[in-house]
Amino acid sequence: MPNRVIAGNLSNPKGLIGVYDKLLPNGKRIRDTKNALEDLNFPETYASNFLDASADGFKMLRTNPFYWSEIDQFWIEFNLPWLNGLKNNGADVVVLSDKSNDLLIYILNADGTFQEMENGARILTCFGREIEFMDNLVSLGIYQWDEINGLYKYIWN
Repeated sequence: MPNRVIAGNLSNPKGLIGVYDKLLPNGKRIRDTKNALEDLNFPETYASNFLDASADGFKMLRTNPFYWSEIDQFWIEFNLPWLNGLKNNGADVVVLSDKSNDLLIYILNADGTFQEMENGARILTCFGREIEFMDNLVSLGIYQWDEINGLYKYIWN
């Protein structure tokens, strides 16, 4: 949705999720989150403040690369608590990248094929895990997917 205008919410910052920096097999590079971080001049966060950091009415997960060394650990210690914080605050979540593009949702091998587990299931990227998490909240009636605006709207009362 390159032409949409996204307005922040200063009283309850919206979450922004998307692909940070990924090269697709066709040579196209997707940098939706990286671009948003730069546009917002979003501060780098650390273990002590990653849940609270915001800029211009938006919250993003921008941790030091030191924390990314192990993807499952990063998901448990940072990504999941950050998403739960958005949910607990009743914040809307804007999706910056195309959530229907499997090339963004799943991890690719160097040859452009999908990485798979032994059982044949594809392996999710962090963005894919975020989408799976948010879609689960939709199924629970906590959020509603607004395809026109590309956001998960908080609806839980």
